[in-house]
Amino acid sequence: MTKKEDALNALAAVLEGIAEQLAPGITVERNPADEIRFGLADRAKIVLRDGSTGDPTVSLSPPNYEYDHVAQIVVSVVKNGRNVDAYFDQIVGAIAARLDPEGDPPGDVTLGGVVDNAVLGGLDTDEIDASMEADFKAAVIPVTLTYTTTSPLG
Repeated sequence: MTKKEDALNALAAVLEGIAEQLAPGITVERNPADEIRFGLADRAKIVLRDGSTGDPTVSLSPPNYEYDHVAQIVVSVVKNGRNVDAYFDQIVGAIAARLDPEGDPPGDVTLGGVVDNAVLGGLDTDEIDASMEADFKAAVIPVTLTYTTTSPLG
């Protein structure tokens, strides 16, 4: 398995742990064909998009490739009369806490030693499909996964 795949699997495991910790009704998927489709019992969905590895920084002798791979986490909460804002904030806060090295307890920015560093970007609501806005509160959170590998393809 490539380092890229290891990094994405480690991040997916963190997201699955958050879903289990918070409550039933949160689904975690990686690159689903339809991000808008929810199950009947789903209150929220966390989607991991693989994103882009970008161009690596190359060091020679021996060749190593350092990537700043930007993946995306999409958090969507069904608007159904409950306190959607608080629930959305709880999910986003849990994601931030798991990757905050200054938190209490400290988060794991290495995803169990799989990456050198994982850094969250800010919430982006501009990328959310307009068809989702009426029924869901949603945002995209970019996460930069920094790792080094001997493979030029990550």
